[in-house]
Amino acid sequence: MFRSFIAVIILAFLIYPCRAQPPVEVVGNPERGCAVDAEPDNGLACVALPKPLELPALPKIKVGPNGFYEFEVVAGRDEEWGEGFYIFSHVHEHSGAPYLAFAPIAGLQIPQSWKFFAGRGLSGSVSWVEYERWQNHTAGDGTWDPGDHARLFSESRTCGGIQVEWNAQLARFLMLYGCDDEEAYVRVAQHASGPWSEATHFSEGAKAREPHLLAGYDAVGPAQPGSRTAVVTWESIGYGANHREIRRTTVRQQGAE
Repeated sequence: MFRSFIAVIILAFLIYPCRAQPPVEVVGNPERGCAVDAEPDNGLACVALPKPLELPALPKIKVGPNGFYEFEVVAGRDEEWGEGFYIFSHVHEHSGAPYLAFAPIAGLQIPQSWKFFAGRGLSGSVSWVEYERWQNHTAGDGTWDPGDHARLFSESRTCGGIQVEWNAQLARFLMLYGCDDEEAYVRVAQHASGPWSEATHFSEGAKAREPHLLAGYDAVGPAQPGSRTAVVTWESIGYGANHREIRRTTVRQQGAE
């Protein structure tokens, strides 16, 4: 009986259709663009540099679903739900990691139509729940808590807002976020629901309280068989006088399929 159980476990991992992604590595030293101490909207700050990524307009929702008080929207196509929008809640200290929802094209402003990521089974299948069930998840003390399995990954640091893009060079979703150590971190995943890679230290000593992805990145092809490389242009906003700094960081994912 015990041997049969072990065999089932091993088989499940062998057929696991969505394995965790290897983390990216930073290649060389990030290239520094410009640094300014100016208001972001006064027209004087890094005029010639790329503009922030143009994302779909955030829905005007008076009261967001639990865990989605601030969020990031990325257009995409889900294998189960088709065309629509992935909605990532911002990383914050209360959850330690973002939650994920999926909205149909016509339902971005209707949270009651969203599907909410509720975890992944041993075989790799993704579990989604309806709005009402998501809202009614409670812990033993009666407070709302969807459980650790509903988090996209574990994050021990206290972290701030995130940005997510589909990076064509990596052929992966790329997530950038800042933490309480004033550094930026990046994770990648083949699917929005994960599994997400471990975090890679992204800012290499640059203060990055609020990292932001910027539009446009260099078209870098595979560096060698089994790896992908991309140049990510991003902006960090530091403390005092609205300090803004532009950097271009080359990342490589070894073992990418």
